Amino acid sequence: MAFLNATLLLGFLAAAIPLALHLLGRREPKRIPFPAVRFLTQRLQTNRRRLQVRRWVLLAMRIALLAVLAVALARPEVHRAATGTWLGIGALAVLGLVVVALAVWALAAGKAAAVRWGLAASGLGLLLLAGGWGAVAIANGPKPINQSTASAAVAILIDNGPTSGYENPSGETRLDLAREMATWLISRYPSDSRFAALDRSARPAAFALDAAAVQRRITQTEPLQSTRPLAERIEAAVRLLRTSDLPRRALFIVTDLSEGNWGAEESGGSESGGETEREAIDTALDQLIAEEPQVKVQVVDIGSASYRNRVLGELELADATPPRGVATTLSVEVAQQRSASDAEVPPAATRQLTLELRMFGDEAGLPIERDGETVYPPLRTVDRQSLQLGEGQPAQVTLTVPPLEIGTHHGLVALTEPDPLAIDSVRYLTVRVAPPRRVLLIADDPRQREILAAVLNPRGVEDPRREYDIDLGSSASLRDRSLEPYAAVGLFDPALPPTLVRQQLENWVHAGGSLFVALGPAVDAETGGGNISWPLVGSPQRIWRVRPPGTFLQIVQSGHPAVATFSSIPGGAPWNVHRVSLYWQLAEREAWSTVMKYAGTDHPALAERRWDAGRVVLLTTPLPALVPPADQWNDLLAAADAWPIFGLLHQIFEDLSGGRQSQMNVAVGQPVAVALPEQAASRFQWFAPDSPAVAIDAAEGVVVPGPPLVAGNYWLRGGGGERYGYSANLSAAATRLERVEPARLDALLGAENYRLVRNRDDVQWAEGEASDSRSLYAGVMLLVAALFLLEQLLSNRFYPSRRDSPLNDTSTRGAGADGKRTPVAAA
Repeated sequence: MAFLNATLLLGFLAAAIPLALHLLGRREPKRIPFPAVRFLTQRLQTNRRRLQVRRWVLLAMRIALLAVLAVALARPEVHRAATGTWLGIGALAVLGLVVVALAVWALAAGKAAAVRWGLAASGLGLLLLAGGWGAVAIANGPKPINQSTASAAVAILIDNGPTSGYENPSGETRLDLAREMATWLISRYPSDSRFAALDRSARPAAFALDAAAVQRRITQTEPLQSTRPLAERIEAAVRLLRTSDLPRRALFIVTDLSEGNWGAEESGGSESGGETEREAIDTALDQLIAEEPQVKVQVVDIGSASYRNRVLGELELADATPPRGVATTLSVEVAQQRSASDAEVPPAATRQLTLELRMFGDEAGLPIERDGETVYPPLRTVDRQSLQLGEGQPAQVTLTVPPLEIGTHHGLVALTEPDPLAIDSVRYLTVRVAPPRRVLLIADDPRQREILAAVLNPRGVEDPRREYDIDLGSSASLRDRSLEPYAAVGLFDPALPPTLVRQQLENWVHAGGSLFVALGPAVDAETGGGNISWPLVGSPQRIWRVRPPGTFLQIVQSGHPAVATFSSIPGGAPWNVHRVSLYWQLAEREAWSTVMKYAGTDHPALAERRWDAGRVVLLTTPLPALVPPADQWNDLLAAADAWPIFGLLHQIFEDLSGGRQSQMNVAVGQPVAVALPEQAASRFQWFAPDSPAVAIDAAEGVVVPGPPLVAGNYWLRGGGGERYGYSANLSAAATRLERVEPARLDALLGAENYRLVRNRDDVQWAEGEASDSRSLYAGVMLLVAALFLLEQLLSNRFYPSRRDSPLNDTSTRGAGADGKRTPVAAA
């Protein structure tokens, strides 16, 4: 047994008060004789012995009442395993008091001596038995942990993900509420406890030096955009608490319970293997919490079931690397997150909204660090659209990026109206306008070469807005041509080159070259349909013939740069219009990654393979297939609606020639590598939105600044004034404000391993439920009440009423020996 307020046991001293009053009241009064009444007879009280016994019982009852009241105020607690034992002790004590009360009643009623003394002995025996049993339970029973004075190991995990910046109508953010709750939680524990404050960062979990240090850590907590999964941080906190030798271990997870933080898709880095590791943590976390020594877990909900938030979806750029002087477009979805419990939408939520596209200027020498602050080029609005959100209906908005000069250009798209969660009301973008990239197109038919050049440069090969500087040639010209100047080389229905030319191509690819090959009938001319030994193009095995009406291309890897654009087209591209009757079957299929296949088969149509520093993209049917005998193989460009094939060829060469290698638009937490042109500087200043400029070096033409931690525009400025960079944005799932389903918490933590609380009273109640101690306060106070009632009953029997006093007995007042009424003198 333990006492919550042990110092109040000094109240036992109050039990001496009735004894002192009793001893003082025993002083005999002085006798003063009065001559006028000296001959009067004195009437003595009867049953003096009975009255004396009653007086001692009343004294004992009053002493017991004060003593038990002192015990009750000290708030005794017992271990939950001994609750049944103490209930039995209490029942035995109450039964003993009842029997004692019956003995007192028997004494007052003048019952037989056997009844009186039998009841008294039985009651006292029961009370002594209860006391002895209690003494044994205190000495040998499990000791409870005092929940207010015992030291504890306490970890507070603050969920400071992106949604913690949501501003409530009162003006406080959810993170403000989390910090207040964490501060109050610390104040509930003794100062010699061990505290740890954790958040969603990757900082290792460790105990603070003292409560003041952990309080400073809580005060300095800010919303994070690049976060670690909550399951990972909970596991770190549980493992830390289990290292403590203190008997009490408590973990408080202070969170808003939003889907963006607890959902299956949590924000954070996208390192390979991260999903598998996260699933393993989720599976084992509930078992870890339940293991001994057990950690008491409380999920403190500081969120709200009512919310409104306007959010911008991910930007979709029509061309992130547009030609010089050519405008491009971007589209973005504007939606409104709204809780189902909200009442009628107020006018402010349905009013007309304004979406702006702003681009930074081209002022030379900027950005730059001046007086500790970063000075950026001016931000100008280049396009603006007005929209009105319907009830539950998102709006798709298209904005135009104006024609730009050569270089890297940063901008943003933002809603101009204020929003409770401002972080997802803005999106950042980077556009790179590069000089025309030099490519080599090899085709033996002059008409094919002209078609291919027109596909890649639709405005003409001499247009200043062109994307490519194209050199054309035949298969025979490869023998005397150097491939070093070219960003990409395309072979269209090539004949099998001589061994020397094949070796030249292979060496160029191994060194980092990018090659596109569209196989056709010409490669089969020398072998007569046999197996072609050329690993660079998959060693074509045989020609596969498809019965009419033929097959068509089907996307397998929707995220591949060559086909990613088609994934965003409503309804998809009409690939089934472009029929294929003949194609090559590869002998080395396992070595190639299939990007597109032929419908109804698992045969690769468009495949990719990396060769050391270079790579090859292979189409297993000829292109453009407009000249016999290639025109019998497919009608990819012969069909009326041939735009998907033009777009596919354009995307392939944009990818191979380096148009997408610079990773200009990435997600927060995603690793970044910025590819630089050959003439670029080797040292840059790196300007991030959340930190001052730092120097960074390029290695082998690539700058690796590390994963971005916040959304924004990131600048790289060289000593010669050249500018590169990229933009980072939060994923759409990171700011989802929908409340997480309880089933998600049960699956992650285990339904019996945690308590969900919403305020301070809930915290105290849950902590009491999870404690190993049980309070006896209510039971002891019930015993106090029983003693009080018994004392009142006995005292009323002890002090006769005025009406029952012998002095008020009119039948005998003043009567003398002869029966005549005579005045009675006081004794």
